[in-house]
Amino acid sequence: MGRKTLLAAALAAALTGLVACGTTTSTGTSAATTPGRATATGPAAAATPPPRPVAVTTRLPSGIHVVKITLVPGLNDKTTPPGPVTVTTPAKVGQLVALVNGLSVAASGVHSCPMDDGRGVRLTFLSAPGGAPLATAFAAGNGCGGVTLTVGARSSSLGSGDGPAQQALAIGGIRWNVWGPA
Repeated sequence: MGRKTLLAAALAAALTGLVACGTTTSTGTSAATTPGRATATGPAAAATPPPRPVAVTTRLPSGIHVVKITLVPGLNDKTTPPGPVTVTTPAKVGQLVALVNGLSVAASGVHSCPMDDGRGVRLTFLSAPGGAPLATAFAAGNGCGGVTLTVGARSSSLGSGDGPAQQALAIGGIRWNVWGPA
């Protein structure tokens, strides 16, 4: 009985130490009371500069006249998706640009997306057919969904759910299941 009690006490002390580890902020307050302010403590704190704010890209650049829609299969897909579709109709290009530009910035933090196998829709925005990409957007078809927009070297997460992927396919006139088995 004494051995079990000693083991339980040691486990409780270890868990208490882990819970408290790294939860203070630079002002000494609990990270739980100051969201987004948690920093490293101890010797690492002196060597680690504070994070720099990163500009978030939430809008596509102007001059987009072509959108190439590429279906990206998931890791478990057994079928090959149809080939890329190039959209040049000004009205449809405008709809795809408006779809991405209309998304809000996704909630930050860690998200568990167990059904995410990489399936989705990649939109490549071009000024002319065969031209260099001005931007790309990957609309996840499963998991947590959402869109990763990349313009130049900057990326940002927009929206949530599989809605943008489904809408992009509908605008492009593509029939493909972005959710569930393929």
